[in-house]
Amino acid sequence: MSDVTPSPRDAAGSRRPRAAVLVGTILLALLNAAVIAFYALWNIADTWAVDRSEATGAFDPTMLLPHDMLFWLIAQATLVLLAAVDAAWVFLAIGLIRRTRPTTSSTEIRFFPDWGHRWPLWGFTANAGPALTPNDLGLSPELAADLRVWWDFWDAHLIPDPPKPAKPGWDDERNCRAWVEAGMSLQQRLAAELGSAYRVRASFASYE
Repeated sequence: MSDVTPSPRDAAGSRRPRAAVLVGTILLALLNAAVIAFYALWNIADTWAVDRSEATGAFDPTMLLPHDMLFWLIAQATLVLLAAVDAAWVFLAIGLIRRTRPTTSSTEIRFFPDWGHRWPLWGFTANAGPALTPNDLGLSPELAADLRVWWDFWDAHLIPDPPKPAKPGWDDERNCRAWVEAGMSLQQRLAAELGSAYRVRASFASYE
């Protein structure tokens, strides 16, 4: 089986954009909270000033907040700009997350189990052949869980070093057939989730 090891540089590069998205989202959430709180306080003060100016039955403009129209325009413009910044950040964050997917020289993801890496996912980059995880590829939690179950079943029922003169193999032929059938189904699901940008090549037939 291929001896493929993860590249620390590739892994670190994959984590940086995600960390930037997380930090940016937190900062933007705090900005949203501050602006909304300021708007709410201004609205309360403005409403109170208007009510006070009309308390005597005759409208008294001197009781209004100073520069009330300017404050109103600034408050509305701030909300509109904040909504635009939020929308722009969503598009930027999606782009950054998508760019964390590993790029491969042939857009090929190899699908097979191997000892030392508990995910049957492998891919080549220009500098190394990293061992991949479902997070690297943006896979769904459901598929990730099924991939782990498939790997664990292989690890539990394949006997790589039996006592001689027996040869390496499965503990039961029925387990082998069930595992291969499950692998074929997982290969199709993996290809469907990755989309046309990736090509999934299964390499687990040698374990039959």
